Amino acid sequence: SASRRFGREEEGSMVVFAMFIFIGMLIVGGMSVDLMRFETNRARLQATLDRAVLAAADLDQTGDCQTVVEDYVDRAQLGDNLTSVNCVETINSRMAEATAGIELDTFFMDLVGVDTLEAPGASTAMEAVSDIEIVLVLDVSGSMLQNNRLVNLRAAASDFVQTVLAN
Repeated sequence: SASRRFGREEEGSMVVFAMFIFIGMLIVGGMSVDLMRFETNRARLQATLDRAVLAAADLDQTGDCQTVVEDYVDRAQLGDNLTSVNCVETINSRMAEATAGIELDTFFMDLVGVDTLEAPGASTAMEAVSDIEIVLVLDVSGSMLQNNRLVNLRAAASDFVQTVLAN
């Protein structure tokens, strides 16, 4: 009968198998495109954050730390992705931290249920100077004898030395 003949027929079975393999290759190839787009954007975000915090943490930097970071990120057209900036400045150091994140819509991974990929970025930089030398210059000329200036100078110098040695 015709149904028995159809069940025993083997012609065309490789075409079906080849189509499944071809579709699988297309899906994997498409996923690799999404992953390359993701990695390109993640690396761009991370490099921008690294440059921004390095510039902001520079002790020679005259600009405000947060403004410097925001300017770097804005110039890279990533300003909407910046989530936080933290700056700490002491007498001999400056530290800058920044975090950001990009949400990337997928083209091909969407077919397997992955709508977006999130690329976080964080960077911290610190510049510090150790072994700071402090010099105290005192005026003990004749003019310091007037109005108790020398007595006030001794008290101020003593307070200064105590403060420096305590820290």
